[in-house]
Amino acid sequence: MPAATESVKVLIVTNHHENHTGNDAQFVAAGIRTIAQENAARRFRAPATEGEKASTPTIEVYDREYTLRQGGVEVQLRSFGRARTDGDTVVYFPDLKVVVVGDLFNGGMPEPDFSAGGSLVDWGPVLARVLELDFDVVVPGDLGWRSASGARRSTAFTRSYPRRSNAAGRLRPGRPVRLKPS
Repeated sequence: MPAATESVKVLIVTNHHENHTGNDAQFVAAGIRTIAQENAARRFRAPATEGEKASTPTIEVYDREYTLRQGGVEVQLRSFGRARTDGDTVVYFPDLKVVVVGDLFNGGMPEPDFSAGGSLVDWGPVLARVLELDFDVVVPGDLGWRSASGARRSTAFTRSYPRRSNAAGRLRPGRPVRLKPS
């Protein structure tokens, strides 16, 4: 993977799930600087490459906020609390007015990973914190980019789940809730 790693300077782990970390072992092996929120870093294991065992890579960790500059562009890493996991990272480019949200905006019902500290109840407040940022474009982890207004609509929809679940008596720690959108 030499051509790809020549242009990559920093690898940011937005959460520890395989769909976000599947190729990370190659970047780590190439010596690419890797940064993750401390809870994600605890769970993160670089998958084995051919002929090697899975390993826990050396990565830089942060708790709530971490700022770096790449090519003159400010990059802010933020952890606003428990949502999909307790180690979700929001990557904010204030100069570009772009925010990368990983799995926080998923285009449907939020699905917290309770085994990784995720929370349906805390997901809405986390999204509210994202909306406090000054951005024009949202880049979700698994969907195409969204406008700021689309992110606000998605947030309103997501924030309604805990209230409706509590009213139905169905919200229990460690138990996923399946609701149809209203």
